Amino acid sequence: TPVTNWSGVVGWTEVTNAVTAGMHTFTWTYKKNGSAAAGDDAAWVDLVELFADGTSTDPTSDDSEGDGMTDGWEIAQGFDPNSDDGGDDADADGVSNLVEFNYQTDPHASDSDDDGQSDYEEIVVTGMDPTNSASVFAVDMLSVTPTEEVFSWTSVSGRVYDVWQSVDLVGGFIPVQSNLPAGAGGYVEYTNSSPASPVFYRIHVRNP
Repeated sequence: TPVTNWSGVVGWTEVTNAVTAGMHTFTWTYKKNGSAAAGDDAAWVDLVELFADGTSTDPTSDDSEGDGMTDGWEIAQGFDPNSDDGGDDADADGVSNLVEFNYQTDPHASDSDDDGQSDYEEIVVTGMDPTNSASVFAVDMLSVTPTEEVFSWTSVSGRVYDVWQSVDLVGGFIPVQSNLPAGAGGYVEYTNSSPASPVFYRIHVRNP
């Protein structure tokens, strides 16, 4: 079904056509006439966009309203590409839509990679990767002998770590080591050379 056509020298033109729901095939065809070649003797199609419900955006920009999120991503997520909604928080997880876009997380799920740690915890607090379920803040190794206890945990550059300890969980935790920097190879190791029995540990991660 022909929709429109152009002939001669025509400048860049924006054209919008409404289509019904369902499968469609769109074809653009250039046909040479019988006269001699003149000018560029060619045609171009650029920036083909599909919008729902009559939504229109600036065809000269991938971010029509300048909120830091591309129109395509906003449309795919059900946001309005003409509304500055980067500061909104669609899933109420403490991480704005703009931050979700920058990290490519799911703005409609508080735990995008379903690893048990929320996007807020991983982005803001621990610095882990919120799109990788294998990237979690957790103790990775524990070694106990009669004279010492050694354990390590995953670390991220820019974070500092504190170790707290309790002997009975009733009197609460007290700090025993503070301001441990992120370790080489992505791990921090802590050794308690005179452990009481039993001893319970808690690791605090801070983003100073």
